[in-house]
Amino acid sequence: MIHTIYANNDKNLFGARVLDVCRDMGIKGLMFTNPEKVPNAKGVAVSLNLHHNLMQRGPDKLMAEKISRKKHILMFPSIAECRLYDNKVAQSERHYAWMPRTRYCNTENCAWEELDDMDFPFISKSNEGASASNVRLIETRKQAENEIVLAFMSNGIATAGKTRQRGYVLWQEFLAGNAWDWRVNIIGCRYGLICKRYNDSSGPFASGSDNGYENYNKLYDEQIEILNYALDFARACNLTRAAIDIIRDYRQGGRLRITESSAFWGDRVTGNGYYFEKVGETWQLVSDQTGMDPELIVRSILEQGKNN
Repeated sequence: MIHTIYANNDKNLFGARVLDVCRDMGIKGLMFTNPEKVPNAKGVAVSLNLHHNLMQRGPDKLMAEKISRKKHILMFPSIAECRLYDNKVAQSERHYAWMPRTRYCNTENCAWEELDDMDFPFISKSNEGASASNVRLIETRKQAENEIVLAFMSNGIATAGKTRQRGYVLWQEFLAGNAWDWRVNIIGCRYGLICKRYNDSSGPFASGSDNGYENYNKLYDEQIEILNYALDFARACNLTRAAIDIIRDYRQGGRLRITESSAFWGDRVTGNGYYFEKVGETWQLVSDQTGMDPELIVRSILEQGKNN
Protein backbone atom coordinates (compact mmCIF):
# COMPACT_ATOMS: atom_id res chain seq x y z
CA MET A 1 0.00 0.00 0.00
CA ILE A 2 1.20 3.49 -0.83
CA HIS A 3 1.33 5.87 2.13
CA THR A 4 3.55 8.66 0.72
CA ILE A 5 3.77 10.22 -2.75
CA TYR A 6 6.75 12.34 -3.78
CA ALA A 7 6.50 14.69 -6.77
CA ASN A 8 9.41 16.39 -8.50
CA ASN A 9 9.53 20.18 -8.40
CA ASP A 10 8.96 20.68 -12.12
CA LYS A 11 8.87 24.05 -13.88
CA ASN A 12 5.32 23.46 -15.11
CA LEU A 13 4.11 23.13 -11.48
CA PHE A 14 2.46 19.80 -12.24
CA GLY A 15 4.02 18.29 -9.12
CA ALA A 16 2.36 20.96 -6.99
CA ARG A 17 -1.02 19.99 -8.45
CA VAL A 18 -0.34 16.32 -7.62
CA LEU A 19 0.43 17.28 -4.01
CA ASP A 20 -2.80 19.32 -3.83
CA VAL A 21 -4.68 16.13 -4.75
CA CYS A 22 -2.75 14.16 -2.12
CA ARG A 23 -3.74 16.69 0.52
CA ASP A 24 -7.40 16.56 -0.50
CA MET A 25 -7.32 12.73 -0.39
CA GLY A 26 -5.57 12.59 2.99
CA ILE A 27 -2.34 11.12 1.61
CA LYS A 28 1.10 12.34 2.64
CA GLY A 29 2.64 14.25 -0.29
CA LEU A 30 6.11 15.75 -0.48
CA MET A 31 7.98 17.79 -3.09
CA PHE A 32 11.59 16.99 -3.99
CA THR A 33 14.34 18.49 -6.11
CA ASN A 34 17.20 16.21 -5.10
CA PRO A 35 16.34 12.54 -5.83
CA GLU A 36 18.67 11.47 -3.03
CA LYS A 37 16.09 12.85 -0.60
CA VAL A 38 13.52 10.28 -1.70
CA PRO A 39 13.73 7.25 0.64
CA ASN A 40 14.13 3.79 -0.87
CA ALA A 41 11.25 2.29 1.07
CA LYS A 42 8.12 0.26 0.43
CA GLY A 43 4.92 2.26 0.50
CA VAL A 44 6.62 5.21 -1.26
CA ALA A 45 5.70 6.33 -4.77
CA VAL A 46 7.17 9.01 -7.02
CA SER A 47 5.12 10.98 -9.54
CA LEU A 48 7.42 12.37 -12.23
CA ASN A 49 6.81 15.13 -14.74
CA LEU A 50 9.73 15.64 -17.13
CA HIS A 51 10.09 18.91 -19.04
CA HIS A 52 9.67 19.09 -22.84
CA ASN A 53 12.45 21.67 -23.23
CA LEU A 54 15.63 20.04 -24.52
CA MET A 55 17.92 21.83 -22.06
CA GLN A 56 15.79 20.84 -19.05
CA ARG A 57 14.87 17.36 -20.27
CA GLY A 58 18.42 16.01 -19.98
CA PRO A 59 18.72 16.78 -16.23
CA ASP A 60 15.16 15.55 -15.69
CA LYS A 61 15.94 12.20 -17.34
CA LEU A 62 19.06 11.87 -15.20
CA MET A 63 16.88 12.48 -12.13
CA ALA A 64 14.53 9.70 -13.29
CA GLU A 65 17.47 7.30 -13.67
CA LYS A 66 18.55 8.01 -10.11
CA ILE A 67 15.03 7.42 -8.83
CA SER A 68 14.86 4.11 -10.71
CA ARG A 69 17.80 2.74 -8.69
CA LYS A 70 15.60 2.80 -5.59
CA LYS A 71 14.11 -0.66 -6.07
CA HIS A 72 11.49 -0.52 -3.31
CA ILE A 73 9.60 2.54 -4.56
CA LEU A 74 6.91 2.80 -7.23
CA MET A 75 7.72 5.11 -10.15
CA PHE A 76 4.91 6.69 -12.16
CA PRO A 77 5.50 6.55 -15.04
CA SER A 78 8.06 3.74 -15.18
CA ILE A 79 11.73 4.26 -16.00
CA ALA A 80 11.15 2.53 -19.35
CA GLU A 81 8.55 5.16 -20.23
CA CYS A 82 10.86 7.97 -19.12
CA ARG A 83 13.60 6.62 -21.39
CA LEU A 84 11.19 6.54 -24.34
CA TYR A 85 10.09 10.14 -23.70
CA ASP A 86 10.86 12.29 -26.76
CA ASN A 87 13.06 9.54 -28.19
CA LYS A 88 11.51 8.97 -31.59
CA VAL A 89 14.17 6.51 -32.71
CA ALA A 90 13.53 4.23 -29.74
CA GLN A 91 9.77 4.56 -30.24
CA SER A 92 10.08 3.59 -33.91
CA GLU A 93 11.86 0.40 -32.85
CA ARG A 94 9.60 -0.54 -29.95
CA HIS A 95 6.23 0.52 -31.41
CA TYR A 96 6.85 -0.26 -35.09
CA ALA A 97 3.85 -2.62 -35.36
CA TRP A 98 1.48 0.25 -34.47
CA MET A 99 3.08 2.97 -36.60
CA PRO A 100 3.20 3.92 -40.28
CA ARG A 101 6.27 2.35 -41.86
CA THR A 102 9.29 4.11 -40.35
CA ARG A 103 12.93 3.80 -41.41
CA TYR A 104 15.88 4.69 -39.19
CA CYS A 105 19.29 4.87 -40.84
CA ASN A 106 22.51 5.67 -38.99
CA THR A 107 24.79 5.18 -41.99
CA GLU A 108 24.93 7.03 -45.27
CA ASN A 109 24.71 3.81 -47.30
CA CYS A 110 21.53 2.79 -45.49
CA ALA A 111 19.96 6.18 -46.17
CA TRP A 112 20.68 6.04 -49.91
CA GLU A 113 19.29 2.51 -50.12
CA GLU A 114 16.11 3.40 -48.23
CA LEU A 115 15.61 6.50 -50.36
CA ASP A 116 15.17 4.32 -53.44
CA ASP A 117 12.24 2.62 -51.67
CA MET A 118 10.50 5.77 -50.39
CA ASP A 119 7.27 7.16 -51.80
CA PHE A 120 6.83 10.94 -51.88
CA PRO A 121 5.88 12.86 -49.94
CA PHE A 122 7.13 11.42 -46.65
CA ILE A 123 7.81 12.70 -43.14
CA SER A 124 11.32 13.30 -41.82
CA LYS A 125 11.83 13.61 -38.07
CA SER A 126 14.60 14.40 -35.67
CA ASN A 127 14.95 12.17 -32.65
CA GLU A 128 13.73 14.92 -30.32
CA GLY A 129 11.11 17.63 -30.65
CA ALA A 130 7.64 18.61 -29.44
CA SER A 131 4.63 20.38 -31.02
CA ALA A 132 5.73 19.38 -34.54
CA SER A 133 9.13 21.00 -34.13
CA ASN A 134 11.84 19.07 -36.00
CA VAL A 135 9.24 17.42 -38.26
CA ARG A 136 9.56 18.05 -42.00
CA LEU A 137 7.49 17.14 -45.06
CA ILE A 138 9.82 15.84 -47.78
CA GLU A 139 8.10 16.29 -51.14
CA THR A 140 10.88 15.64 -53.66
CA ARG A 141 13.90 13.40 -54.08
CA LYS A 142 16.12 16.46 -54.18
CA GLN A 143 14.95 17.46 -50.68
CA ALA A 144 15.65 13.94 -49.41
CA GLU A 145 19.10 13.87 -50.99
CA ASN A 146 19.86 17.19 -49.33
CA GLU A 147 18.92 15.71 -45.94
CA ILE A 148 21.34 12.83 -46.47
CA VAL A 149 24.15 15.19 -47.41
CA LEU A 150 23.53 17.43 -44.41
CA ALA A 151 23.12 14.55 -41.92
CA PHE A 152 26.15 12.49 -43.02
CA MET A 153 28.48 14.69 -45.05
CA SER A 154 28.04 18.21 -43.68
CA ASN A 155 27.33 19.99 -40.39
CA GLY A 156 23.92 18.42 -39.83
CA ILE A 157 20.25 19.31 -40.33
CA ALA A 158 19.20 22.47 -38.48
CA THR A 159 16.67 21.73 -35.74
CA ALA A 160 14.77 23.64 -33.08
CA GLY A 161 16.70 24.22 -29.88
CA LYS A 162 19.92 25.26 -31.67
CA THR A 163 21.00 21.66 -32.18
CA ARG A 164 21.98 19.82 -35.36
CA GLN A 165 20.75 16.42 -36.51
CA ARG A 166 23.86 14.46 -37.41
CA GLY A 167 24.61 10.84 -38.23
CA TYR A 168 21.09 9.58 -38.89
CA VAL A 169 17.81 10.10 -40.71
CA LEU A 170 14.39 9.02 -39.46
CA TRP A 171 11.81 8.77 -42.24
CA GLN A 172 8.14 7.85 -41.88
CA GLU A 173 5.60 7.24 -44.62
CA PHE A 174 3.04 10.02 -45.03
CA LEU A 175 -0.60 8.97 -44.67
CA ALA A 176 -2.61 11.32 -46.88
CA GLY A 177 -6.20 12.41 -46.36
CA ASN A 178 -6.01 13.32 -42.65
CA ALA A 179 -7.18 16.88 -42.01
CA TRP A 180 -6.71 16.30 -38.28
CA ASP A 181 -5.26 13.82 -35.84
CA TRP A 182 -6.57 12.39 -32.60
CA ARG A 183 -4.73 12.98 -29.34
CA VAL A 184 -5.58 10.44 -26.65
CA ASN A 185 -4.25 10.65 -23.11
CA ILE A 186 -4.22 7.34 -21.24
CA ILE A 187 -3.58 7.19 -17.49
CA GLY A 188 -3.14 3.96 -15.58
CA CYS A 189 -4.37 1.85 -18.52
CA ARG A 190 -7.83 2.77 -17.27
CA TYR A 191 -8.63 6.44 -17.90
CA GLY A 192 -8.76 8.09 -21.32
CA LEU A 193 -9.24 11.55 -22.80
CA ILE A 194 -9.77 12.15 -26.52
CA CYS A 195 -9.23 15.35 -28.50
CA LYS A 196 -9.46 16.12 -32.23
CA ARG A 197 -6.64 18.45 -33.36
CA TYR A 198 -6.97 20.17 -36.74
CA ASN A 199 -3.92 20.49 -38.96
CA ASP A 200 -1.89 23.66 -38.87
CA SER A 201 -2.44 26.19 -41.66
CA SER A 202 1.22 25.82 -42.66
CA GLY A 203 1.13 22.08 -43.35
CA PRO A 204 -0.26 18.60 -42.58
CA PHE A 205 0.72 18.56 -38.89
CA ALA A 206 -1.77 18.79 -36.03
CA SER A 207 0.64 18.93 -33.08
CA GLY A 208 1.07 22.57 -32.06
CA SER A 209 -1.52 23.62 -34.65
CA ASP A 210 -3.00 27.12 -34.90
CA ASN A 211 -6.30 25.79 -36.26
CA GLY A 212 -8.01 24.69 -33.07
CA TYR A 213 -9.22 21.47 -31.53
CA GLU A 214 -12.30 19.73 -30.14
CA ASN A 215 -12.60 18.04 -26.75
CA TYR A 216 -15.45 15.66 -25.94
CA ASN A 217 -17.61 15.03 -22.88
CA LYS A 218 -19.81 12.65 -24.86
CA LEU A 219 -18.56 9.77 -26.98
CA TYR A 220 -19.77 8.57 -30.37
CA ASP A 221 -18.75 5.47 -32.29
CA GLU A 222 -15.58 6.94 -33.76
CA GLN A 223 -14.33 8.32 -30.45
CA ILE A 224 -15.01 4.96 -28.78
CA GLU A 225 -13.09 3.16 -31.53
CA ILE A 226 -10.10 5.45 -31.10
CA LEU A 227 -10.12 5.29 -27.29
CA ASN A 228 -10.21 1.48 -27.44
CA TYR A 229 -7.32 1.44 -29.92
CA ALA A 230 -5.22 3.75 -27.75
CA LEU A 231 -5.96 1.70 -24.64
CA ASP A 232 -4.99 -1.52 -26.44
CA PHE A 233 -1.71 0.14 -27.46
CA ALA A 234 -0.97 1.36 -23.93
CA ARG A 235 -1.68 -2.06 -22.43
CA ALA A 236 0.34 -3.92 -25.09
CA CYS A 237 3.33 -1.62 -24.55
CA ASN A 238 3.02 -1.34 -20.73
CA LEU A 239 2.48 2.42 -20.78
CA THR A 240 1.02 3.73 -17.52
CA ARG A 241 0.96 7.35 -18.72
CA ALA A 242 0.77 8.11 -22.43
CA ALA A 243 -0.25 10.89 -24.83
CA ILE A 244 -0.85 9.13 -28.14
CA ASP A 245 -1.18 10.72 -31.59
CA ILE A 246 -3.40 8.76 -33.99
CA ILE A 247 -4.34 9.13 -37.68
CA ARG A 248 -5.93 6.89 -40.31
CA ASP A 249 -4.42 4.98 -43.20
CA TYR A 250 -7.04 5.40 -45.92
CA ARG A 251 -5.14 3.07 -48.24
CA GLN A 252 -6.12 0.30 -45.82
CA GLY A 253 -9.75 1.22 -45.25
CA GLY A 254 -9.08 3.86 -42.61
CA ARG A 255 -6.98 1.64 -40.37
CA LEU A 256 -5.77 3.49 -37.27
CA ARG A 257 -2.04 4.15 -36.90
CA ILE A 258 0.05 5.81 -34.19
CA THR A 259 2.54 8.43 -35.36
CA GLU A 260 4.19 8.85 -31.93
CA SER A 261 3.53 8.94 -28.21
CA SER A 262 4.79 10.71 -25.11
CA ALA A 263 4.77 10.00 -21.38
CA PHE A 264 4.28 13.70 -20.58
CA TRP A 265 2.09 16.46 -22.01
CA GLY A 266 1.07 20.05 -21.47
CA ASP A 267 -2.33 21.59 -20.81
CA ARG A 268 -2.70 23.86 -23.84
CA VAL A 269 -5.07 21.50 -25.67
CA THR A 270 -6.10 18.59 -23.47
CA GLY A 271 -6.21 20.69 -20.29
CA ASN A 272 -9.76 21.54 -21.35
CA GLY A 273 -10.65 17.91 -22.01
CA TYR A 274 -12.72 15.31 -20.19
CA TYR A 275 -11.62 11.91 -18.95
CA PHE A 276 -13.54 8.67 -19.28
CA GLU A 277 -12.99 5.43 -17.36
CA LYS A 278 -13.07 2.04 -19.04
CA VAL A 279 -15.55 -0.02 -17.04
CA GLY A 280 -16.10 -3.45 -18.53
CA GLU A 281 -16.78 -2.85 -22.23
CA THR A 282 -17.92 0.77 -21.88
CA TRP A 283 -16.35 4.19 -21.32
CA GLN A 284 -17.96 6.22 -18.53
CA LEU A 285 -17.41 9.93 -17.94
CA VAL A 286 -15.29 10.41 -14.82
CA SER A 287 -16.42 13.98 -14.11
CA ASP A 288 -17.74 17.08 -15.84
CA GLN A 289 -14.62 18.84 -14.55
CA THR A 290 -11.57 19.37 -16.75
CA GLY A 291 -7.93 19.21 -15.68
CA MET A 292 -8.37 15.85 -13.96
CA ASP A 293 -4.87 14.58 -14.85
CA PRO A 294 -3.26 14.98 -11.38
CA GLU A 295 -6.17 13.30 -9.58
CA LEU A 296 -6.25 10.35 -11.98
CA ILE A 297 -2.50 9.94 -11.68
CA VAL A 298 -2.80 9.76 -7.90
CA ARG A 299 -5.69 7.29 -8.20
CA SER A 300 -3.60 5.16 -10.55
CA ILE A 301 -0.58 5.25 -8.25
CA LEU A 302 -2.70 4.09 -5.32
CA GLU A 303 -4.27 1.31 -7.41
CA GLN A 304 -0.91 0.14 -8.72
CA GLY A 305 0.52 0.35 -5.21
CA LYS A 306 -1.91 -2.29 -3.96
CA ASN A 307 0.21 -4.85 -5.80
CA ASN A 308 3.58 -3.22 -5.22
